[in-house]
Amino acid sequence: MGQKAERIGVRLASLRREHEDVLNSFKLVRAAVEADANSGRVFGLVSGLDDILEAHFAHEKRSLYTPLKLAVEGNPAGLMLAEHAEIARTIKTLLSDLSQGTEPSSLSCDKLGPRIGALQRLVFDHMRKEEKVIFWIAELEL
Repeated sequence: MGQKAERIGVRLASLRREHEDVLNSFKLVRAAVEADANSGRVFGLVSGLDDILEAHFAHEKRSLYTPLKLAVEGNPAGLMLAEHAEIARTIKTLLSDLSQGTEPSSLSCDKLGPRIGALQRLVFDHMRKEEKVIFWIAELEL
């Protein structure tokens, strides 16, 4: 294995670990919602998830999309970057709603759970596509 292939292998392994961290963060958020945790606790966990996602998206762009010049509108990478923006908007809206109290004060699972579940599915589907398509392209390119 050449040095270039080794470097991309390390990058992809790091990004896969970050995907696992994101999924583990969702588990914490869902557990808090299902336990009817107070809004401050849920807001803190969702805010932490937002921070993790922002850092992860920046890492992907810096270490994967930009070096491979994959960020072209209309190709698979361009679509993945558009999904990054959609995920960011969705989580920011949720944080805004939580901070303004537009969610029910009880934050019961039956009210907030579906929103968290939809966000989790969006992120999970995105990561699955990314690992199957973008990571594969990266391995071929390098």
